[in-house]
Amino acid sequence: MFNKVFILLTISLSLFHSSINAQNVGINTDGSIPTMMLDVKTSPTAVSDGIRINNPNAGNGDAILNFQNNGVDVWTIGFDDSDADALKIANGVNLTTNTYLNIETDGKVGVNTTVPNTRFHVNGAAAEDVFRLQASGATKMVMEADGQIAIGAFFSPDDQVDIRGNVQVDQGYLRVGAATTAATTRYGTFEMNWDEAFNFNSSTTQYRSMGTFDAFSKHGNTNITVTGIEWNFDGFHQDGNESPISVYITLNDGSNNVGAIGWKGWNGDGTNGPRDINWQYIDNDITQLITSDMTIKLRVDDQDISFDGDDRFYVNNMKIKIHYTYSRALQSGDIAATGQIYAQNVYSMNTTGDVAERFEINPETEAGLIVAQVPNNNNMYDLATPELASYLIGVVSKNPSVVLNEAGYGAKIGLVGRVDVKIDSKSELIKAGDPITVSLDNPGYGTKAIGNCYLIGRATKNQEKGSNETQIYLTPGALYIPELFQNHSKNEGTDGSGLEELRGVEKTKSKGSRNSLD
Repeated sequence: MFNKVFILLTISLSLFHSSINAQNVGINTDGSIPTMMLDVKTSPTAVSDGIRINNPNAGNGDAILNFQNNGVDVWTIGFDDSDADALKIANGVNLTTNTYLNIETDGKVGVNTTVPNTRFHVNGAAAEDVFRLQASGATKMVMEADGQIAIGAFFSPDDQVDIRGNVQVDQGYLRVGAATTAATTRYGTFEMNWDEAFNFNSSTTQYRSMGTFDAFSKHGNTNITVTGIEWNFDGFHQDGNESPISVYITLNDGSNNVGAIGWKGWNGDGTNGPRDINWQYIDNDITQLITSDMTIKLRVDDQDISFDGDDRFYVNNMKIKIHYTYSRALQSGDIAATGQIYAQNVYSMNTTGDVAERFEINPETEAGLIVAQVPNNNNMYDLATPELASYLIGVVSKNPSVVLNEAGYGAKIGLVGRVDVKIDSKSELIKAGDPITVSLDNPGYGTKAIGNCYLIGRATKNQEKGSNETQIYLTPGALYIPELFQNHSKNEGTDGSGLEELRGVEKTKSKGSRNSLD
């Protein structure tokens, strides 16, 4: 029997260029000596050569290669006829037991799973990392057994995804929580200061272009609905007994034939001769659809001047605020969150947490100094002085929680929230609740406010003795004490008792600054 098998093998090998060296058998096309127990070399031409393991009767068995070590089955490779001919690598002799790699005929690959449902499906073992990615031997990404992912280095993540390093969301939006991606109604405000003067001496309606309301292009050419308008200005009229005169703010395409959406009429006060006019107007009952960027125009009407020929009307320094709504879905670059946004150490009430913006003043400006706008100059800012007290904007922040504009030239000025502010040594020691205004002597320094004056904010805690700063919450504005209450003392009973103490103003004792509103 052995001789027959040997004769058949000899006949088979004679059909190829073959050779036998000791115990090695070579099947090749070049007649070279075999270097392994079975050495197969395919044709150097485009002929398909190789070794075939065939299961001639589908459904009756598997075609496999089995590897043993000293008679013990270690690995088995083959296709599983009972599992749609999936190619499997298993530990042992059985393809369906301890299957570590499973490749379906449609290309789906399973690691440690025989039912991959995606192109690459990994099923991690209990208490073992699911996978790890390395670059030049350094780990860059890990998924732990609990499903948490660490990106950037090898460490145990604290959250579902924990990243060490820079993160960029490019050409998309960031959505946190259950924020919707659908179009929703949003609310916007457009503000402008018109720092010019317009005067006329005519009974003909006058128009003046003031700027562009660009909400339409700003929000992606969606319909804009104007819902309210506020404006105020300083005016002067040479004849205060005239009636009527009126001022309008119009939004139109540049022509003068569109109706006004905000107006204020004046019937005169019976005063002959020059008269100052301070007009403020608020209309929150507007529903005007805007389908393009609009020109903001001033429209002014005056009474007939034919009698004396000299009836000049002045409009100066107008401030305009337009409220509107628009509808838009999340856009590339948007951040939407249904929860709260925390930055730095604002988890603790013992730290300040302000929102800042960079302003182009000396970048070396010391933290804690008060900053004001310089009027009649485009984007010019300086340390606050009594002369600039009505233009206070904020305080140089030590460590803001949020900086609104990009890093660059200029100091980070806290605009909203709590900041530490420098206090003039001449000021009375600050107590929590005290109003803070600008020092008379030291630019940028604060001091306790007295009476009617402009404020930068109110102290949130007592100033420590020997310290030159305290903490305030930013509320730029004005302190106004009605004359009725200005002379009440702490001992006047229920009609005024404690008013001085409550507002932190003690006129007879304080060494603070007035920066009077008068």
